[in-house]
Amino acid sequence: MSHRNNEDFLATAVSSIAKTVTATNGTDFTSRELGVPTDMATLTIVFTGEDGMDGSDVDFYFQASYDGGSTWTTNEEFIKISKATYDTTPYLVRHSQVDWYQGISHIRLWKVTNGDTGKSITAVNATLSWGRL
Repeated sequence: MSHRNNEDFLATAVSSIAKTVTATNGTDFTSRELGVPTDMATLTIVFTGEDGMDGSDVDFYFQASYDGGSTWTTNEEFIKISKATYDTTPYLVRHSQVDWYQGISHIRLWKVTNGDTGKSITAVNATLSWGRL
């Protein structure tokens, strides 16, 4: 797939999500509702971890709309990306996942769960990228 464009879900990254906390769209951040211009797209998640994290997953959940943003999926497993933390000095985690989004008109970041039991994550955001085959 050749890259054409990308858009961040959050205009400003979430500065911090505390240990074992779930940050939710509409309460802790405001996700942009991005149109999905192609059937295949890439979701990229990004966050910064701290020294001494326990290796637990950070889970990003996305919601999809098939009707231009009028209604949204509510199944937590519908679009979920999990990435484990590491026990090292502060580090940037960036993980991308290409998938088919046929029939989906819009997508938004729903919630982010920091599963780490000891440390916060910072600079949390996600990006939708698309192109052509």
